[in-house]
Amino acid sequence: MLKSPTFRIDPINLCIWRTDAGGMDQRLKLPPKTFDVLRYLVENAGRLVTHDELLHALWRNVHVQPEVLKSHVLAIRTALGDKTEAPRFIETQRGRGYRFVGPINCASDFPRPADDSVPLGCFAGRAEPMAGLLGLLHRAAACDPQVAFVSGEPGVGKTTLIEQFLGQTTSYPDLGVAKGRCIEGFAGAESYYPVLEALGSLCKGPNGVGAIQALVTLAPSWASQMPAQVPVEQRALLNLQAVEGAQRRMVREAASLIEALAMERPLILILEDLHWADYATIDLLSAICRRRSAARLLIIATYRLEDLKTARHPLKRVTRELSAHGYCTEVELGPLPEPAIADILKGADGKSPSAAFTRFIHERSGGNPLFMRITLDHLAGCGMVARETRGWRPLTTVDKLARETPPTLGRLIESRVEGMTDEQQLVLEAACVAGVHFDTASVAPAADMDEQSFEAICEELARRTSFIRRGEERILPNHAHVRPYAFNHAIYRQILYDRIGPARRAHLHRAIGVRLEEIYSPDQRNDLAARLAQHFAFARDWPKALDYLRSALRIANSRSARRDALVILDRAAELAAGLPDGARIPAEIEFLERRAAIQAATHDRKAGETYAKLAEMAARHRDTAAQIRGLLGLSFVLSWHDLDGSLRVLGEVLDLSDKADPNLQDYCLTTAPLGAWLESD
Repeated sequence: MLKSPTFRIDPINLCIWRTDAGGMDQRLKLPPKTFDVLRYLVENAGRLVTHDELLHALWRNVHVQPEVLKSHVLAIRTALGDKTEAPRFIETQRGRGYRFVGPINCASDFPRPADDSVPLGCFAGRAEPMAGLLGLLHRAAACDPQVAFVSGEPGVGKTTLIEQFLGQTTSYPDLGVAKGRCIEGFAGAESYYPVLEALGSLCKGPNGVGAIQALVTLAPSWASQMPAQVPVEQRALLNLQAVEGAQRRMVREAASLIEALAMERPLILILEDLHWADYATIDLLSAICRRRSAARLLIIATYRLEDLKTARHPLKRVTRELSAHGYCTEVELGPLPEPAIADILKGADGKSPSAAFTRFIHERSGGNPLFMRITLDHLAGCGMVARETRGWRPLTTVDKLARETPPTLGRLIESRVEGMTDEQQLVLEAACVAGVHFDTASVAPAADMDEQSFEAICEELARRTSFIRRGEERILPNHAHVRPYAFNHAIYRQILYDRIGPARRAHLHRAIGVRLEEIYSPDQRNDLAARLAQHFAFARDWPKALDYLRSALRIANSRSARRDALVILDRAAELAAGLPDGARIPAEIEFLERRAAIQAATHDRKAGETYAKLAEMAARHRDTAAQIRGLLGLSFVLSWHDLDGSLRVLGEVLDLSDKADPNLQDYCLTTAPLGAWLESD
């Protein structure tokens, strides 16, 4: 909260708390727009805020006269007991604007992290969402679970906001933090991937022993999916306990586990990039949000708004329903306004930049922190601006800056890539094919480099450019130590990827896929199945891509993630369409049968249509066995609501079995529904 000796501004409840002579707090409600005026003035305390600036900031795209501000300022003065002739809080500059002159402490109850951790050198323009998250943590720590969805366009600063927020939580010494990030899945994302990652981080943390014990006791289905975290002596027992069940079991177990972990101490669960989340993760998050408990739990989930505008993204419906019922708080990050950009550009001497320079950066970046950073880095590389201890200083006039800046972000990044050495470009080319995250062991051979040379160039790029960053060292299955890296933003990776020709791209995908197969033995590739399918599909190795999609499908089914399995089957059908006829037709029949089985298991009425399509396709291509299986499945589905129809289809099966080989006849006669019908006949 923003504090003064006599009052504080509460952005969560949109009110003022005034402290009376006896030290008691009194809540003063203000109209929403009046509250916005006060907050803006306080956030810019000590600076003259002009009428035009206030109107632009608070009445965007609405034409109002400056006189409207007078009534709001009068309401603020009345609430604070301030006087125009002897102002203690708001000073009027006639004909110009207002200045907040009262003492104010803009810091929260938690220490502010160093600005060195912020790429732009200063964290600004996010006072309201920061205060909101801190308020939610306060409520969560008081046994009132909270959920916040932080949304915004790519590069708007969702991750930076969370990092800065975590830096202000040191007043909770026993706070636990679990972080998981979704990844873009080629065949649909791996089921529960970010939750498994978050739980894994807890098991490896300072309280890992207790977390593992809770995992094994409360969530055995999850423990069986995380063998690396479970003691060897307990794994066999878990495998005996793990039975295939409904998805509800995994949801129930996970919800109970997370709540139990948050009973002993406050817990922040961070799930990033939910626009790439699998259906199972979204279902789990929805279930946790709807549970009422006394857990000291704060969940923060991030996603990109623009990615939810396509198709029927399930997260859009879930967030809408949760918000409507008051189960979550939505925090939407917009572009930074010009005053925040001016704070970022402000030099070490505290001198504000020129309005023209601020306006230039705002126009070129659109207020997007990532685009702003790219623009400033580029200008610094061209010798047009200099980075100081805290801000940025132009070295030439704004007119020259405007002429020298590339017109689009894509061209801006292209120019930076072209200024690198051939070896650096080769490293980034191979890395971008691997994905946003990559490591030296899997990518170096694709770039025709040894791992040591590749790593040396990555280290230099991480130190001297903003393209990639270093990750924490990890150990591969062959016990080799490897340094992972990641692109600082997906935009970097995408622009680099688009520069590669199709033939070269296919070669790199194949090289990386083959290298991953060399590093991970077949029994270690479960979590890589979708990734390997992607590489071999882009390499046009359709049989291998389909095999790995089958593995991904098996994993989804083992976790009872039916909808995720259907997404994988969609991708498998697309790949099968590219096969030659001899391989395409059996593959299409196989995936139709798998889809029908999943639909039937969940009592989806579409199962009947799928089984009918399977039987028709199999008949057309003279695959009698598949035709019989399709008809038996159709009979089973019809038996739910049309017994006569089910018997008619069984009659067709009997006719087909008379013409089939003896093995098929035996199969038909031993099939439960057909056998029962014949016995009754």
